[in-house]
Amino acid sequence: MDFVVGHGVPLVALLVFITELGVPTGIPFEVALLLAGATAVHSPEGLVTAVAIVALADLAGTTTLFLLGRSGGRGWGARVLCRLGAMEAIERWRGRVGRSAPKDVAIVAGGRLLPLARMPFTAAVGLLRMPTPHFLVGATPGAILWAGTPLFLGYVLRQRVNTVIDPIERVHRLGIFVVPAIVAVVVITLVVRGLRRPRNTAVDPCGLL
Repeated sequence: MDFVVGHGVPLVALLVFITELGVPTGIPFEVALLLAGATAVHSPEGLVTAVAIVALADLAGTTTLFLLGRSGGRGWGARVLCRLGAMEAIERWRGRVGRSAPKDVAIVAGGRLLPLARMPFTAAVGLLRMPTPHFLVGATPGAILWAGTPLFLGYVLRQRVNTVIDPIERVHRLGIFVVPAIVAVVVITLVVRGLRRPRNTAVDPCGLL
């Protein structure tokens, strides 16, 4: 992590941008943000600036993923998410709460706060052609929260930041093996159920793409 300490907030912002695109980096971005907050932020004003930079990087990355989904909705990504039922679930949710701008914003704000589901959720709402302004407004609170919390903790803890980093790194090392196994089981289960379930085009957004 020495390169994070040496390059500070700009490098961490780039890392967050790449991570939000769904590209694995092998570095928990929470750890990078904690280190940046502890070593590269030296004042309350600097903290506000750092949060703004990283939040913008987060928002840029997730918006790029959203727009890729929105422009490529007829490709393999749509078929995968349709088969997994992700798009159908979100479409039903939107159907229940309505499709107004405030409700779309609330849906995105909630979905972007879910750990492990943020990127699939972003791709799904893109494939469902949610209006871009609705997505941008809804994604902003999550970007600020995910950027601001670790930076603030690092800034406050300083030399004690390792008390938070060590447990995160242990969980991350465990997750390298556990999370893919869980995801594989869930995906296989959903695919099998999807193959057995008759397609209902009245509620299935797959038939609308």
